[in-house]
Amino acid sequence: MPKFMSVFCLSLILVLVLGIGVAYSQEEGGEDKTPADSESASDETPLTESEEVAPEDVPPEEVEKKDPPFGNYGKMIKHYEKVLMELPLWGMSSTIPEGFAVVGMGWQTRRPYKRFDQDRKMVDIVPIISVPDPFDQKGKFFEFDFGVSGNASGYGAGVMYGLTDHLTLSLDTYWAVLHVKIDPIYTPGTADKLGIVTLEDFYGMLEMLGRPRPVLQYDSDPADLGDTTFLAKWNNYRGDNVATAIQGGIIFPTAHQADPQQNIIFGLGPELDTGAGAWGAKGGAMIDFKMPAPADFVCISFMAEGAYFLSDKRDTPKFPPLEQDVKDYLASQGIDVDIFPDLTDTGDYYYYTPPPYFAATAGLSLGIVNIAYRHGFGGTAKYESDSEGFKALVDSIGLVGYGDDGKITVSTNVPLTPLFIPGLLSFNFEYATDGRNALVFRDVYTIGAGIGIPIDVPDRYKFKPEGE
Repeated sequence: MPKFMSVFCLSLILVLVLGIGVAYSQEEGGEDKTPADSESASDETPLTESEEVAPEDVPPEEVEKKDPPFGNYGKMIKHYEKVLMELPLWGMSSTIPEGFAVVGMGWQTRRPYKRFDQDRKMVDIVPIISVPDPFDQKGKFFEFDFGVSGNASGYGAGVMYGLTDHLTLSLDTYWAVLHVKIDPIYTPGTADKLGIVTLEDFYGMLEMLGRPRPVLQYDSDPADLGDTTFLAKWNNYRGDNVATAIQGGIIFPTAHQADPQQNIIFGLGPELDTGAGAWGAKGGAMIDFKMPAPADFVCISFMAEGAYFLSDKRDTPKFPPLEQDVKDYLASQGIDVDIFPDLTDTGDYYYYTPPPYFAATAGLSLGIVNIAYRHGFGGTAKYESDSEGFKALVDSIGLVGYGDDGKITVSTNVPLTPLFIPGLLSFNFEYATDGRNALVFRDVYTIGAGIGIPIDVPDRYKFKPEGE
């Protein structure tokens, strides 16, 4: 969700151009009659009622152009249709024309499904904890499946403004609504020989080994803020069929950070961070190739982008004291208890650095329908602490590591300009195809709505009502 609003806002200005093209080419709205036209019209002798020519007998070019509805507002819409139609706005490198703003809002839903592991296989979101049988080395001592499930949705908002025809500033953020729960499944194996038969028995063992019972459910109340991104985008070249742009900006640490006592990273609950939650820098470059006429509605685009984050100080989770005699007893029975290190020395805080990432996107635009494939590569997040037990805890859960993921997106847009609304509705579908150490979401749908607003347009674009 972090970037979908900026992409949506850009698509708004593109679809305004594409959507209004049909209406404008049919009506030629916004063109005034020349003085010569007016003069020749005044010299004609008016026809009597019986001499009037049937409309179907009049050549189309001679039919009197009717004013659009809604007075000056309708004329203004038609005027800006003509302005946008005359500008070369196509491809990912497009920028907002000077003095115009685009404001967009969107809603997205997604369902946490699985996770790509280190070997690019799809597995459970949190790995099943499996302890080998210490008695005869066959089977398992016990298995514990966290059973993570739930759904997520979110709201995004963004604004883009054309500082010049080739330089656009943008600001976007989002809010996540999470409903995630844990439905643990405990399978005892030979642990029943020690009386660890039920889930309640297992929780009792965990507490004696210095582990709290996991929190079983997390619900956003009412929503969790995500990262906020400011970008400046410069369309540094735009020819007839090729265009390029570069962009750079700052990521603000506004994202909600999971409560350490129920953070999924520590295996203590189902709560997730809703973004990086740390200061970051972001940059990218893009190039577009528009096909020559008559296939000039086809555009092929490529984009590369990346981000780097600074370290952030965060609170450590607190663990109950370890009952050493219990651990010693289990060890005397040949049970590997190294998966339960002593965590009473974790301190008050640790330093977290979100993973840097790089992503490449290839897109195909067919008018108002867009298809794209994006593959992102993420580094390894850093969890820095003086406690060896804390480091072992993070490693044992298995959710931290170098990762990458690929996804296909298909989007379409419905312009609202036929209704004299300078905006659109946007629909987007996303499907994860492959990855490593990456969460997999299903049922990823985005619905957006936006509007274009002339704020401080230069005289060359400005609408001037009649009589002014």
